[in-house]
Amino acid sequence: MRANNKQMRVFISSTFKDLNSERDYLMKHIFPELKVIAEKRGIHLIPLDLRWGITSEDTKNGKILEICLREIDYSYPYFIGILGDRYGWCPDETDYTSNDNLCKSYGKIQKYVNDKLSITEIEFMYAALGVREKMNAAFFLKKPNSIISIETPENLKKLKRLRRKVEQNKRYPAHKFTSKKQLGRLIRDYILDELNKICPENSVVDEENESDSKDQGD
Repeated sequence: MRANNKQMRVFISSTFKDLNSERDYLMKHIFPELKVIAEKRGIHLIPLDLRWGITSEDTKNGKILEICLREIDYSYPYFIGILGDRYGWCPDETDYTSNDNLCKSYGKIQKYVNDKLSITEIEFMYAALGVREKMNAAFFLKKPNSIISIETPENLKKLKRLRRKVEQNKRYPAHKFTSKKQLGRLIRDYILDELNKICPENSVVDEENESDSKDQGD
């Protein structure tokens, strides 16, 4: 049967500055095609790219971490993690303790903040790597830039550690890519696989044929 107005929200987690080109390519070329395919199956595909979802007021009020975690919850069980050349911003304890909503609703991430993890690694851990239940998650690792490092020595060390953590995890695929087009193909395959689990392509065709047959009978 065709899915009936189902939503498939997919949270996209990555640092921004080093992966802007890749994220732009996904939003302009890959997800529009996937949305059309999903709509034909009665599924509303929503890629969550928070580059445009966080206001300057949210930044001033220290709500970035809360918004990201909430959107991960809304996107359950779909999660895409992309790792490039940056480790990213590391929230400090004040960013956590000054937000009452964050403390009440997301107490489990306090340890990650205390360990000085970046918001990207916190998202990876909160959504998939640090939870027992199985998510429909996939990770994509860009070939490291060995010529120019845009990170501090400390964050570069954390980035390498996070990369190993993703590569060595046993529950979720960790694909490697060297270009935005290759990343696009990999993510397209991932989304299509998930769509097929919800509503296989042949079931859509069968339903359309069944509807046509009823119309002709009338």
